[in-house]
Amino acid sequence: GSGVSCWGVGKRGQLGTGKRDDEPVPKAIPNGVGFNIRIVQVSAGGGLVRVAHTLLLTDTGRVLSFGCAQYGQLGHGFSAGKQLPDETKPRYIEYLSGMRITNVSAGELHSACVNNDGDLYTWGEGFCGQLGHADKRPQLTPKKVEVGDLEYECVETVDCGSRQTVCVTEEGEVFSFGLGWFGVLGSSNLTLVDNSTQCIPKKIEALDGIKILGISVGHRHVLALDEDGVVYSWGSGGGGALGHGDFVQRNIPERIDELVHVKKKVTSLSAGVDISMVVVDDGGVFSWGRTKNGRNGLGMQESNVAIPRQVQLGEHSGLAVSVEAAYVHSLIVLCTGQTLICGGVGINDSVDGADAGDDGLPRLIQDDGTINCWQRGKEIIEIKKVEKWKKYGKYETKGRA
Repeated sequence: GSGVSCWGVGKRGQLGTGKRDDEPVPKAIPNGVGFNIRIVQVSAGGGLVRVAHTLLLTDTGRVLSFGCAQYGQLGHGFSAGKQLPDETKPRYIEYLSGMRITNVSAGELHSACVNNDGDLYTWGEGFCGQLGHADKRPQLTPKKVEVGDLEYECVETVDCGSRQTVCVTEEGEVFSFGLGWFGVLGSSNLTLVDNSTQCIPKKIEALDGIKILGISVGHRHVLALDEDGVVYSWGSGGGGALGHGDFVQRNIPERIDELVHVKKKVTSLSAGVDISMVVVDDGGVFSWGRTKNGRNGLGMQESNVAIPRQVQLGEHSGLAVSVEAAYVHSLIVLCTGQTLICGGVGINDSVDGADAGDDGLPRLIQDDGTINCWQRGKEIIEIKKVEKWKKYGKYETKGRA
């Protein structure tokens, strides 16, 4: 097989199994990526089941996509004048075959990637300016972003939200574009073209002097991690997802002081739909935001959590390496390679004890795909080790030789 397993709703082929069936337990994607090819990054986008799609990055720097093709988010373009249909199996994006990709991200209706020269490419729906091409037109194949403040920058990583895109450069600067509702672009609405959308990349000035290493874009809020292990958040405060002790929107990045007070450096972070999760340097996990369905691993609490709170991991304490916060569930990856899940929607879209757990605590996913509910656990996410290639071309063309 490809070494990748998927589960959940498969209506648009987003699970890559060659069918449109739902999968209640992890199922391996059939091998179709080539002999001895390893997948180093997986990005699942869509948010809504009807438009879900998935991107895979191989260790050779190539990108595969599958799932919904309705808005061009798969990057395969047209065929005989007609838009290509949904893909139920992984398919290489031929337009990117001549370059080496180092990072990919799947948004709700659009996709993005970065190559080893530090160039940013986007494709899919662009009606909110989320592609960064100074217009709102869709792109059915990857197109290089060459306008705005990014023109002379080397991009290191990118993350797509529901209708916006945020990227980080090699120098640790952050740029954003797309839909600016809830302050998710990280700057005052007064700087936006029409108070709602920003069609070209703009630098987030509030982070000047702070070297950002990682970024995670949720449904309507953003988390950023600096070189000292400090986390900043901005956007919607719904559910307490920003971690500042309230539910107030922030238009510009603000440091999460509660994480500073625990005197632990954050090493991994993830923003979901009104929830946030981080891993700290001792292998612990903190989460905050909406608690419905136990999605943040803090138990079935009646009220939302507006400040970071530690997730009790029990026998897996100190073993976390990465997290992924989603819509109604979250995942945590352990250094042992095991996977834990919190929350989730069970069979027939119900939240029941058999699937989602009745206590809202993390559960261990067994090797056979079954979920083991135990006293205290946690969530997981696939470890994404993307090989870094030295960037040559960008240094020469952008005066950084």
